[in-house]
Amino acid sequence: MKVGGRFHSAIAGDHKMGISVNSKNKDAARAWLDWFTDESGFATSEGGVPPREDGPQPDTLADLTAAGVQFFEVDHAQDAVVTEIDEAAGIGLYEQTYRQALIDAARGVSGKSKQAVFDDLNTRWAEARALVTR
Repeated sequence: MKVGGRFHSAIAGDHKMGISVNSKNKDAARAWLDWFTDESGFATSEGGVPPREDGPQPDTLADLTAAGVQFFEVDHAQDAVVTEIDEAAGIGLYEQTYRQALIDAARGVSGKSKQAVFDDLNTRWAEARALVTR
């Protein structure tokens, strides 16, 4: 997505790791976690975003990095709000209907422009968002 003239791309963690407060081996767990994030090279070899902000970027992200794409992590605490807005708007984020409308506009078979489809989606989303408060 493009916001304020800059492209953004959502990222999500491949693994969620931590050290249990109940662990009897916190030092060993910390050593393994440090090795995994700092030395294993897992993210780079798998083409993923490194777990450390200062970690090496894999070749698979070179074009995005060169283009100045800003990565952001989705706040899953907002999933319920997004679902509620989506349902009120009748868009169906996880369904094919709105995507098909965009494809049909691009193919020239719907009589609508891409912008008209986006304008409709944006209007419906804004109206539904105004109804949903959290």
